[in-house]
This record gives sequence, C-alpha cells and structure tokens, in this order.
Amino acid sequence: MAGKDWATLIIAIIGMATGIFSLGWNVATYLLRDRPRLKLSHNQGYGILPHLGEGYFISITAANETRHAVVVESVGFDLSNGIQLLFPFTSAYPVPYKVKPGGKYQAWAGRGDIRKQVREQGTGVFVVRIWANDAVGKRWKRTVPRSWSTKLLDVPAK
Repeated sequence: MAGKDWATLIIAIIGMATGIFSLGWNVATYLLRDRPRLKLSHNQGYGILPHLGEGYFISITAANETRHAVVVESVGFDLSNGIQLLFPFTSAYPVPYKVKPGGKYQAWAGRGDIRKQVREQGTGVFVVRIWANDAVGKRWKRTVPRSWSTKLLDVPAK
C-alpha cells in the first residue's frame, strides 16, 4: 500500500506543478499580450500624396498589435527643450481614429511645415521622441534617433 501512496503523491505534485505553470502562463499572456498596445514608427521621404501634393513628407504610424481596438486621439513630437508639438491633421487623417486589431493609423505632413514648427522653438532644438495619445489617456512613446532629427531639420553633420 505504501507504493501506491508514493505514486499518488508524485502524480499530485505533477498535477499541481502543471496547474501553477498554466496559471502563470495565462497571467503573463494577459499582462504582456492581451492589453491594448500601439507600436509607433516614423519615416520621411519624397512622394506624391493625393491630398498633400508632391514633396518631402514626414509620417507617424501607430500600429495596433493586439486583439483590442485603440482610439488614437493625437500624435506629435517631443522636442529637446521640453516643448510638445502636435502633428498637423488633415481631413485624410482625422482624429479620433479607431485603430482596429492588426490595423494602423498613419498621418503625413509636409517636411517643410514640421521643420518650420521645430525651428520656431529656437536654435539647437531637435526632435527627441514621437508620441500618440489614446482615448483612455495613455501616451505611447518612441525615442527618435538623433540622426533622424538631424536629417529632418537638414542640420549639417559636424
């Protein structure tokens, strides 16, 4: 009879360990994956956009990587002097905008317009990060490489 007690104990321990692992896995999945999240990216380049015409443009993209819809209220830049610039919106990129699961919100603006706004803040000012605000007050941020900001502002390399 003692042999069966050991076998039962071993099976019970394996069952308990499996249950605890499964609970931990589900909690981690919920905390890390199953919450609304936006992945921000930025770009600049030359193009022809139907609503903006031809020229050099800056874009900010907010991609939704989760199973939950996220409503983007605004996007913009943080500058090195602490000032925040709101990215200009057009009728082609209205806000608020509901980003469906797997979808994205993308806003474009003329590079000259952005450059002018940044330069109005003073000399030596540069973009340090991009951000997007959602409808529940969460601010999603991404740091911008200094080289990208330098290229945006056409600052000569030292």
